[in-house]
Amino acid sequence: MFALAGSALVSGATLLISGDEAKRMQNVVLANEGTVAWQGSGALERYAEGWAQSALIDNRGTFRIENDAGLGTNAASYGEFISINNAGTLVKAGGTATTTLGGALVNMGLVDVQTGTIAAVSVDQKGQLKVASGAALQLGSGTFRNGSQTDVATGAVVNLNGSFTFEPTAGLSVASEGQWNYVG
Repeated sequence: MFALAGSALVSGATLLISGDEAKRMQNVVLANEGTVAWQGSGALERYAEGWAQSALIDNRGTFRIENDAGLGTNAASYGEFISINNAGTLVKAGGTATTTLGGALVNMGLVDVQTGTIAAVSVDQKGQLKVASGAALQLGSGTFRNGSQTDVATGAVVNLNGSFTFEPTAGLSVASEGQWNYVG
């Protein structure tokens, strides 16, 4: 079991997170300005020994999900998850099944689902969501802000499964035979 505590900064460098065991983030901000590649089947979990501890991924570079593991989905320790602030590129580029994001996703950059599925509990969408053919995006609740853009390719699927707010100039582009399902 690998545990990351304190703060970690990846500035202009590459951080490889790999292996089949879970990795724990305890009271940490992972501030990425380079490239993070997350491989293997090991989940990224928030770990706490008390209520006041948190975990945040602050992505301003590229964060590559190259697996189907969960991110911040283990709420057994005090019921909190890992949140993601994305002002860079968050891309699911590996794995054909689902990567579940257990915490809040604040997107001001690009979320690019190239393969498999990203399932996010909640989203505050200010940037761009892009879903490639054969891929899927599932969102539990959230807000699509003015100026945001969502692009759904032919053969791609976006499922909205909860309560959502759409501001007047939030953009949406669904290619022919792309799917946008809203079950609120």
